[in-house]
Amino acid sequence: MRIIPKNTKVKMQFYKGIGIYDVLLGIIALAFIALTATSNLPNKYTIAIGILILVAPMYIPIGDIKLYQALGYGIKFAVARKSFGKQKKGNAHISTIIPYASVKDDLIYQKDNTLTGVIEVTPIEFNMLSNTKQNFLIDGVISNTLKNVGIFQEYDIVKLENQLSLMTI
Repeated sequence: MRIIPKNTKVKMQFYKGIGIYDVLLGIIALAFIALTATSNLPNKYTIAIGILILVAPMYIPIGDIKLYQALGYGIKFAVARKSFGKQKKGNAHISTIIPYASVKDDLIYQKDNTLTGVIEVTPIEFNMLSNTKQNFLIDGVISNTLKNVGIFQEYDIVKLENQLSLMTI
């Protein structure tokens, strides 16, 4: 069986979706709640419940990150040094920044007189296939196409994530 890793960067987790920062935030919050509840402050239990109400929503996931991480990124962006401005550099043309000369007949003509072609492949869910079908795709289809690439040719596999539109007009 061949293993194609989904994610090579392994995140340390104590339990499903609970990482080191989640535990640290919880310990700090519990310490503040314990200090507040054992203090001589008036309305100390109301303050402790207020701290709990502020910290509990921090664990709400927003996409792949939790709310406290999103707030951290927002604060980091707010304090980061930013400089935006319009700089005049004379008369620049768009052809100086595009990497190709023209597109004709499903081919991309590069500026160095080379051609580039694009082949669209229908996507499949590779992990949902059985081991024999995965091996067939790797040994049969992908390896045969890689063998047909010449010495002076380049072959790139680019994965695009396009939005699926189910509307009909």
